[in-house]
Amino acid sequence: EIVDNSVIIQGGVIYLFGKYFGPALEEMAKNDFEKVGFKSIFKKAFISFQNVLKLTKHLKSNKVKDFGDVKFDSKNELIGIENDKGELIWIPKETLEHYASFPKSSFEKIASLIEEERELVIGVLEDGKEKEERVSKEQKKFFLANEEDSEILFPELEHGSYVSLEGHLTRGNENSNTVGFMFKNHVLTCYPQKGNITLFKNDLFTNCTMNGYVDRLDKFGDYIEKRPKIRFIEIISQENNSPQDLFSPNS
Repeated sequence: EIVDNSVIIQGGVIYLFGKYFGPALEEMAKNDFEKVGFKSIFKKAFISFQNVLKLTKHLKSNKVKDFGDVKFDSKNELIGIENDKGELIWIPKETLEHYASFPKSSFEKIASLIEEERELVIGVLEDGKEKEERVSKEQKKFFLANEEDSEILFPELEHGSYVSLEGHLTRGNENSNTVGFMFKNHVLTCYPQKGNITLFKNDLFTNCTMNGYVDRLDKFGDYIEKRPKIRFIEIISQENNSPQDLFSPNS
């Protein structure tokens, strides 16, 4: 699921377009605007953007500056970069420049809307084949400057504790059976203790009270998740006056 994808990629794409407008326009003039057009410029920019994403995921960071001994292909067009596991990736030479100078604010924009059920997908049609580069929730931290060093979000919300939180329902996803809950400027993933989120479709995009239990289990079963989830038993909308209780006879 991708929502408002243009918002996610806007900063990075504008930056990469700037890298190509000058040289591309010169080439267009040389060829009397016949061989190269704006479609080619945009396509090249998106391919370069894909390469920046690919390299960031390969290095698992947007902060690596020292690449050590790089390798060159036989045509001297591609550079081989190893990560900390010794794995090798081949990228165009200009990708290193884009990666090194890519604005940190653009990396933040890329990652800002990625969640468990929402990946960033950049697709390009090349030679009749679609090429995609994806950034998942697990890879999101590679694009955040301080994600690994950040403190625990809402440490007062301890695992297993009962909470009653005031916020706003921002979205619902039937595939993952979760809702997004805006609480103090952070969107928390919430899931019902039982039943389906379709019970709460009338409460979407309303201010509400979320009653339930804090979940900080990570995928390995450890209580170390920095961003809490809420296993809710009740959502009380403050706008439609129709509270939904998962344990009511009709649920």
